[in-house]
Amino acid sequence: MNGKRRGKIFFLCICLAAVLTACSAGEDAAYVGDGSSEAAAASSEAAAASSEAAATSEEDISVNVEEEAEKGEEASSTELVYTDNMTGVTEDGFHFFTRAGYVFISGIPDGTRRLEIPEELGGMPVAGIDELRWGDLEEVEEIVIPESCFWIAEDDILGSEWFHRQYDLENMVDANGEPLGDYLYCGNVLIGYTGEDTVLNIPEGTLGIGTGAFDISLLREEITDITFPEGLIGLARQSCFALHDLVRLELPETLEIIGEEAFKACHVLGNVTLPEGIKIVDAGAFNGTPWLSEQIRGSEDEFVLIGPGTLVSYNGTEEDVVIPEGVVTVDEGIFSGDEEIRSVVFPSTVYSVGLAAFRDCTGLETVELNEGLRMIGNGAFTGCPCLETLELPSTVWVASGDWYDEGTEITGKDLEEVCPW
Repeated sequence: MNGKRRGKIFFLCICLAAVLTACSAGEDAAYVGDGSSEAAAASSEAAAASSEAAATSEEDISVNVEEEAEKGEEASSTELVYTDNMTGVTEDGFHFFTRAGYVFISGIPDGTRRLEIPEELGGMPVAGIDELRWGDLEEVEEIVIPESCFWIAEDDILGSEWFHRQYDLENMVDANGEPLGDYLYCGNVLIGYTGEDTVLNIPEGTLGIGTGAFDISLLREEITDITFPEGLIGLARQSCFALHDLVRLELPETLEIIGEEAFKACHVLGNVTLPEGIKIVDAGAFNGTPWLSEQIRGSEDEFVLIGPGTLVSYNGTEEDVVIPEGVVTVDEGIFSGDEEIRSVVFPSTVYSVGLAAFRDCTGLETVELNEGLRMIGNGAFTGCPCLETLELPSTVWVASGDWYDEGTEITGKDLEEVCPW
């Protein structure tokens, strides 16, 4: 958890502590927008559109919508057809990427005061706001988000001007002066929990759980049980991070995406059933849980996978590792400290490499990354003194922090074209 979030959480917790004994959890939820059956219908439509979009081309494309519009009077962001694995910038200045049949907003224009998220772009439904790599939410005063959106992975929302206008945690009232319920929302995405219960039934109509949704709860480390409702589509990055007493959770069949480190460091979480229709389990989603440890111990496979292609362990002894086709995510730290590995070949299917995935592989000499690779996590190839060169595929658009050693020469894609987040 970064320092910026810790500071915000500390402030919010102080506010809550001052009034906890004076306030009751009288209402079940405080919504921006309603959480009615209309939202559930919007969710179904979005899911249907997602399936249709996912069935189209998965060709890797990078596009600047403004440049496309300049090519002819008729061109516009709504006329361009988006497909999976695109990145770009719209005419309105939204940075975005596409994945699993959805558009994720990854940047907004600097100085934005009123943020209106479109319902779709290029014929593809917009999931919501990912971690912003351009612009920030702190000065945003108004957020308009479609009822169909299910993703908010930007923790700055808790410190935004919009949040403070909507939710007065010091006096435990909303923008209309009404007492706050236990659950705080942006659209149909749960972004905060302020209640006193430790066995939670997340309200019907909730489509997503935002980053750090439980961080402002004074009882966050005492939560033992969470049941998520049918209709839930996404659990954002670190949405349930470090809930140390969480023993049981119930994931609905409608769940499609589990973000990075969503349940990381939930140290007693031992029973998880992934829905059959899950599309993405991102790096570190269950790291530090007994459940993941059991999946690894109970497998005799050379490459241990969970969900739709998340590689969580390597049990082999080969010096030359060939990761199998079908792997989409290389999990955090799974090769870290393996001094025997000399070479690694990635299959065409890998989308992301997690935090410290190959850190301190002191004998690693060659790595063949695949075209189609999009994201490289912090420290992924650090501590690899024998890795003299590394060719970066043209498709990489995010490489976090210090992901390689100074002694490694990066060839291929210009690093200036890669977002250093």
